[in-house]
Order: sequence, then C-alpha cells, then structure tokens
Amino acid sequence: MVVTARIEISTLKGCKMVRELAKYKKIVVFDNPLPLDDDGLPILNYSSEEVEDMVWDKLSGYYGVDVRKL
Repeated sequence: MVVTARIEISTLKGCKMVRELAKYKKIVVFDNPLPLDDDGLPILNYSSEEVEDMVWDKLSGYYGVDVRKL
C-alpha cells in the first residue's frame, strides 16, 4: 500500500515533519514534482539563450564588470 501526502514545507511544523520522515530512508520516498506551465512542461525549463544570459550575469556579478563587453 502506498500513501501520498502533501506537506507544506513553508511552515516550521512542515519542515520538522519532513526531517522526521527523511530518517526512514528504506520506507519513505520523496517525490517533489516540478510545477508545470500551460504546455505541460516544467516551469524550470530554460532555453539555451536564457542559460547563456544567466551565466554572463553570474560572471558579471562575480567580477564586478560586464563580461559581455570584454
């Protein structure tokens, strides 16, 4: 028998409950599905252009200059 439960982890009680369940690794399996957009694709899907922009932004923030202009 399998039981599916939703636990709100934004509360302290929910976080504590998840930590307690995580102790039982042979019995408890966590399934955290990604939210889907209108097309049924995970919202966390990025195009290659978006990923490239994120990389340049991270590097620019790290070095303190716009690395795209170097």
